[in-house]
Parts: sequence; structure tokens; C-alpha cells
Amino acid sequence: MTYKKKTWIQKLGDKKGLPKVMELEERFPCYNAAHKMGAEAGDPVVLVNPSEVVEVMKEIPGAGLSPLSKFAK
Repeated sequence: MTYKKKTWIQKLGDKKGLPKVMELEERFPCYNAAHKMGAEAGDPVVLVNPSEVVEVMKEIPGAGLSPLSKFAK
């Protein structure tokens, strides 16, 4: 059986069960990024739907860039 890669549109689709709060674990794909922002294993993290992140990013004035760490705080 071959694996078909998801498109960006499919990845941005809402996922069931989100948003939810979980304890950060080192095996999570987002661990390194969260750790760079000061989170440690065992800290609570919120997982949200990608569409919610897109909505917040659209509120940025102009076409400027802002790091995700700005929204994580």
C-alpha cells in the first residue's frame, strides 16, 4: 500500500477533538519548537486547529511577518 501525501488544503482542514490541552512530551513533533519558546516536558500545551492559526495570522496588519512565538505567549 502506498502512502499519498496530503495537500496543504487537507492539512489546514479542521481535525476532530481540537482544541485540547495536553502535557508536552519529548516525543511530540512540536517539542523542539515549544522547548525553544521556554516550555518543558510536562508543561501544559494547547493544540488548536490550523484554521484558527490562519485566522489569527490574517489579523496581522500589512503584509509583515511575525514569528509564531509572538502568538504563543
